Amino acid sequence: MSRLLQEKDLPAVTLVCNRAMPLDHFFVELLHEKTFGDNNYDKNLNLVEENDGAIVGFASGVVRQRKGEKVGFTKLLAVNPDFREKGIGFQLLSELETKFRELGCVKARIMDSAPNYFMPGLDYRYTEGTCLLQKAKYTRDGVSLNLIADLQYFPIDHSEEIRQCEEKGVQIRRALPSDKEASLAMVAREWTSWIPEVEATFRHDPVTLFIGLKDNQVVGFSAYDSNNVRTGWFGPMGVLPEYRKFGIGQIVCKLCLAEIKKQGFHTSVIPWVGPVRFYSKVCGARNDRTFWTYEKEL
Repeated sequence: MSRLLQEKDLPAVTLVCNRAMPLDHFFVELLHEKTFGDNNYDKNLNLVEENDGAIVGFASGVVRQRKGEKVGFTKLLAVNPDFREKGIGFQLLSELETKFRELGCVKARIMDSAPNYFMPGLDYRYTEGTCLLQKAKYTRDGVSLNLIADLQYFPIDHSEEIRQCEEKGVQIRRALPSDKEASLAMVAREWTSWIPEVEATFRHDPVTLFIGLKDNQVVGFSAYDSNNVRTGWFGPMGVLPEYRKFGIGQIVCKLCLAEIKKQGFHTSVIPWVGPVRFYSKVCGARNDRTFWTYEKEL
């Protein structure tokens, strides 16, 4: 049987995740953010499996409201490749499902646990994962896409574009702690699901959010390090519909990507994308990873 995850387990769990999911890169701080750092963290939904005292499997779950329903999300599930075909992954997944039912969840989903999530679904190239979910009778119900922006030759200085916005009466700048209330109110108007991610940017110093202001009102924004901190993670980004003619989205997007480049990243992940054409035009982003989303009735 499994036991509950402890903070001291994170280095060993990191090794398991990196071996189990070679398309991704994990580090201790990232796994802490995904588990203990989740606002809805429940110690009973974070499990490890051991063999002779060594961690060989790991599962992390969380319960959230989704479309008016209580849903249990398996955020991460990893088994050391040397211990596959022993039923460990199925056991861990089944334990999470049991706990989800006990907590009143009506459905279970895989990985797309916004606002704190690792990836927006299961990368279809993880064949072992797709086989496990078929065995566990999950239904594939959608596809999500990540883009990647090449930052190698991406410019750092965007002062001319900022000046051009100012000529249109729009101020572009990094958000200050005092902008939090106004920024969240603006996000709440159009994108309520992004409120936690935008709020997370105000925990950093400096704030990892750029905003556009018209008549001293926040009308657009772009974020980085709002999720999967220090991985080159971009977003979310939005501009109120009536202000989309000023070029605000383009410049705040570019300013965030410039900051990600300053952190030392040569690429930036633009996750869970809808407007592919916008990002392709603004920063040359290309289609990168495809994820399958899964759901199961409990």
